[in-house]
Amino acid sequence: MIYESASGPPQRSQSIFLSKSALSDAHFAMPNWTFVVGILALWLVLSVAGLFLMSRFGPWAKLARLYPHDDSFVGKTYWFVSLTYGLISYSNCLTATANSDRLSLRIIPPFGAFHPPFTLPRSAVSNVTTRRILFIRSVTFRVGDYHLRLFGSVANAPFWQAE
Repeated sequence: MIYESASGPPQRSQSIFLSKSALSDAHFAMPNWTFVVGILALWLVLSVAGLFLMSRFGPWAKLARLYPHDDSFVGKTYWFVSLTYGLISYSNCLTATANSDRLSLRIIPPFGAFHPPFTLPRSAVSNVTTRRILFIRSVTFRVGDYHLRLFGSVANAPFWQAE
């Protein structure tokens, strides 16, 4: 049974439990769902805005315009590849398809919003350097004015050995 006492603090014989109406009036009893939904909506809007800004002001949009994706391209596919350029990093969200002549980069959905895939010919790539840090292989290269670095198994692709 739940008891309320109007005579001050509970005595040894009285219970310290409150009634259901007293609990529902307390502000700490239930979370404010409007606040929770608002925070989630703000996170979603900022995430989409971040993806849009990264695609438009980073080199991704220019590379996609200069080297459009070739749907007929065939090669070995490498999953969960990372790409960095400057302060922008796409960690483990790329697929790379490579053969000895071309390298195609695509961002895994839903992270690829506003990021069309592109295919680089070997002739567009210069200053190739491969490194190994502990168990992670990386390849650093230039495409035009952009200094890019790929991490993952794609660093072993035949694309990098071709001259």
